[in-house]
Amino acid sequence: MKKILAIAVATAISAPAMADLTLGGTYAFGYTNVDYDTPTTTYAIGSNTAGTAPTYTGTSNDTGSGFGTDTAAISLAAEHEFNGITVKGGISAGGLTRGSSAVTGENAFMSLSGDFGTVYMGEIEAGSGIRALGTAGAPVNNMEGEILGAAANIATIKYTAPAMGPVTLSVGSAQATGMGKGDDESSQSIAADVSVGMIKAKADYTTWQDDSSTDDRVRVSAMATFGMVSVGAGYENRNYVSNVVGSKERNQATMGVKVALSDATSIGAAYAKTETDAANSERNGYTVGFSHSLSSNMTLSGNYSDWEAQTSATTQNDAHKTNLVLSYSF
Repeated sequence: MKKILAIAVATAISAPAMADLTLGGTYAFGYTNVDYDTPTTTYAIGSNTAGTAPTYTGTSNDTGSGFGTDTAAISLAAEHEFNGITVKGGISAGGLTRGSSAVTGENAFMSLSGDFGTVYMGEIEAGSGIRALGTAGAPVNNMEGEILGAAANIATIKYTAPAMGPVTLSVGSAQATGMGKGDDESSQSIAADVSVGMIKAKADYTTWQDDSSTDDRVRVSAMATFGMVSVGAGYENRNYVSNVVGSKERNQATMGVKVALSDATSIGAAYAKTETDAANSERNGYTVGFSHSLSSNMTLSGNYSDWEAQTSATTQNDAHKTNLVLSYSF
């Protein structure tokens, strides 16, 4: 009996404080349509010797449309404090749809915060760094993969210093997930976030080493809110390692506007552009959309996009995309 009590007391003393747990998720169902206009002539991207854009017949190739699950994900987050340090952690999983081959991991992270600042580490999906502020939070298609850089999975560790007035500085390192033995494609970055009244801005510089085809990158973006209207713009310059890819430099830009018609309803529009130093390589597109909160948990949103799409290594077509989604968060 004494042994049992001793074990119970020792367990109670050594047990860590219970963290505050939060379980949540999102389910979204909707309609999507994507189609491409068929060009009368095609040419290799960046090698149109005639120097003219392709013309289009106006006919349409429907590449996919219909109803279905847009998002089905679940997340678990925890937080607790010890010795003046706040520890947070979280994991999420997606692909929770009928007929899906497997449930897949999404984001997983841990952070430690205190008077020293915040140390963040994890494997996450990172999208275009100029979109969030550059499109002013407009309820539109994010244009990632269509015009702006596509989202990618990375492993990252970042230190954020305590705020110095309106400025917050951070440094970090990242690499692609799933790196094999001998791979060494890492990047180091420094970033500054600024928040002054109605204006938010962000700038970062990143340099890559070793196996990467990218040399360095500079991104700047900003957003300003004037009552019910928010406007934003962003710019990215990426330099590639010579003779590794088809071009040595790529520039991307976006701008957007969001109008809050009420606490529940907003509309918006955004424009995006990308070009390299190769001849005739410029592509651009636009997107418009709306969002309406039916309740604190349910939202109806829709958007339409039109852009110049590189549909293969040698062709560029005009593309259109329509989304209408009903989502529920819990």
